[in-house]
Amino acid sequence: MGKLARSLPLLTLLALALFAFAQDETQPQTQAAPASDQLDERFVPVAADADLYEIRSSQLVLEQAADDQEVAALAQRIIDDHTASSARLAEIAGALVVALPQEPSAETQAKLDQLQALSGAELVAAYLEQQEQAHFDAIALYTAQAETGQNEELRAFAQETLPALQQHLEMVQSLRTARDAQAGGAG
Repeated sequence: MGKLARSLPLLTLLALALFAFAQDETQPQTQAAPASDQLDERFVPVAADADLYEIRSSQLVLEQAADDQEVAALAQRIIDDHTASSARLAEIAGALVVALPQEPSAETQAKLDQLQALSGAELVAAYLEQQEQAHFDAIALYTAQAETGQNEELRAFAQETLPALQQHLEMVQSLRTARDAQAGGAG
């Protein structure tokens, strides 16, 4: 009897484990993809849309505000860096068989339309403001991908691209600060 009494808790645990295992086998597997897998899926089109915005908005500013040398230099740097990152992202997306957007999203197009409606100092001010927000958003996206993405190549791409995004943000903020100081001193 002592032997059975000592074995009873173990047998109970074994029976419960078998019951739980049997229940798991009969339940359909409806678990959602882990958040990091969803991040990988979301990253490519969002990053591509961000590049489209950066390139097109900077081209617009180069065309319409080329006489502002500091802003023109910033715009050219953004075009060059985002054209390179777009090409690299396209290579990765091709290997992953993920389609890249060829046109900006509705939200991105609305920002571009807003810039196209402006000229001169208003255009430059709106461009710098939009660039600051766009780079905050891009840095958040790329940081999340670099830290928690599951795809090794996308994670490495995000890590490699982050320094350029951070430099762009610093350049934009520096220009905005200088412009705000000039505007404050002129009043």
